[in-house]
Amino acid sequence: FVRPWAGRLVAARLMECNIGDAGAAAISRLLLGEPGRASNPAIAGAASSLRELVLSANRIGDAGAASLAEALPKCDALERLLIDRNLIGRVGAEALAKRL
Repeated sequence: FVRPWAGRLVAARLMECNIGDAGAAAISRLLLGEPGRASNPAIAGAASSLRELVLSANRIGDAGAASLAEALPKCDALERLLIDRNLIGRVGAEALAKRL
Protein backbone atom coordinates (compact mmCIF):
# COMPACT_ATOMS: atom_id res chain seq x y z
CA PHE A 1 0.00 0.00 0.00
CA VAL A 2 2.61 2.60 1.00
CA ARG A 3 5.51 1.39 -1.10
CA PRO A 4 4.49 2.81 -4.54
CA TRP A 5 4.26 6.29 -2.99
CA ALA A 6 7.15 6.00 -0.58
CA GLY A 7 9.46 8.23 -2.64
CA ARG A 8 6.93 11.06 -2.37
CA LEU A 9 5.88 10.39 1.21
CA VAL A 10 5.97 13.67 3.16
CA ALA A 11 3.92 12.79 6.24
CA ALA A 12 2.99 9.53 7.92
CA ARG A 13 0.46 9.82 10.73
CA LEU A 14 -0.15 6.49 12.42
CA MET A 15 -1.69 7.47 15.76
CA GLU A 16 -3.30 4.85 18.00
CA CYS A 17 -2.69 2.00 15.56
CA ASN A 18 -1.19 -0.35 18.17
CA ILE A 19 1.79 -1.13 15.92
CA GLY A 20 4.13 -1.93 18.82
CA ASP A 21 7.81 -2.73 18.45
CA ALA A 22 7.24 -4.93 15.40
CA GLY A 23 5.47 -2.13 13.54
CA ALA A 24 8.15 0.38 14.48
CA ALA A 25 10.79 -2.03 13.17
CA ALA A 26 8.85 -2.41 9.90
CA ILE A 27 8.68 1.38 9.49
CA SER A 28 12.40 1.57 10.18
CA ARG A 29 13.09 -1.06 7.49
CA LEU A 30 10.98 0.91 5.02
CA LEU A 31 12.89 4.11 5.79
CA LEU A 32 16.22 2.32 5.53
CA GLY A 33 15.28 0.86 2.16
CA GLU A 34 14.80 -2.76 3.29
CA PRO A 35 17.92 -4.85 2.66
CA GLY A 36 17.68 -6.56 -0.69
CA ARG A 37 15.13 -4.09 -2.03
CA ALA A 38 17.05 -0.80 -1.83
CA SER A 39 17.31 -0.75 -5.62
CA ASN A 40 13.59 0.02 -5.78
CA PRO A 41 13.44 3.84 -6.03
CA ALA A 42 9.98 4.00 -4.46
CA ILE A 43 11.36 2.45 -1.29
CA ALA A 44 14.80 4.03 -1.31
CA GLY A 45 13.35 7.56 -1.42
CA ALA A 46 11.04 7.23 1.58
CA ALA A 47 13.49 8.53 4.17
CA SER A 48 14.71 11.45 2.08
CA SER A 49 11.27 13.02 1.59
CA LEU A 50 9.60 12.32 4.95
CA ARG A 51 9.04 15.53 6.92
CA GLU A 52 6.62 14.33 9.58
CA LEU A 53 6.33 10.99 11.36
CA VAL A 54 3.60 10.65 13.98
CA LEU A 55 3.57 7.40 15.94
CA SER A 56 1.76 8.55 19.10
CA ALA A 57 -0.01 6.00 21.32
CA ASN A 58 1.20 2.87 19.55
CA ARG A 59 2.61 0.77 22.41
CA ILE A 60 6.15 1.21 21.07
CA GLY A 61 8.77 0.22 23.63
CA ASP A 62 12.55 0.43 23.86
CA ALA A 63 13.14 -2.08 21.05
CA GLY A 64 10.88 -0.20 18.66
CA ALA A 65 12.46 3.12 19.60
CA ALA A 66 15.91 1.67 18.95
CA SER A 67 14.76 0.46 15.52
CA LEU A 68 13.41 3.91 14.67
CA ALA A 69 16.63 5.49 15.90
CA GLU A 70 18.59 3.46 13.34
CA ALA A 71 16.58 5.04 10.52
CA LEU A 72 16.74 8.65 11.75
CA PRO A 73 20.10 9.52 10.15
CA LYS A 74 18.57 8.72 6.73
CA CYS A 75 15.63 11.09 7.35
CA ASP A 76 17.27 14.30 6.14
CA ALA A 77 13.98 16.18 5.68
CA LEU A 78 12.39 15.09 8.98
CA GLU A 79 11.15 18.14 10.88
CA ARG A 80 8.67 16.55 13.26
CA LEU A 81 8.75 13.24 15.12
CA LEU A 82 5.91 12.59 17.55
CA ILE A 83 6.24 9.47 19.67
CA ASP A 84 4.37 10.48 22.81
CA ARG A 85 2.09 8.12 24.76
CA ASN A 86 4.19 5.03 24.05
CA LEU A 87 6.05 2.63 26.34
CA ILE A 88 9.51 4.02 25.64
CA GLY A 89 11.80 3.90 28.67
CA ARG A 90 15.26 5.27 29.36
CA VAL A 91 17.04 2.87 27.00
CA GLY A 92 14.80 3.72 24.04
CA ALA A 93 14.93 7.44 24.80
CA GLU A 94 18.72 7.34 24.88
CA ALA A 95 18.85 5.52 21.53
CA LEU A 96 16.63 8.18 19.97
CA ALA A 97 18.53 11.06 21.58
CA LYS A 98 21.82 9.83 20.13
CA ARG A 99 20.39 10.01 16.60
CA LEU A 100 18.48 13.30 16.79
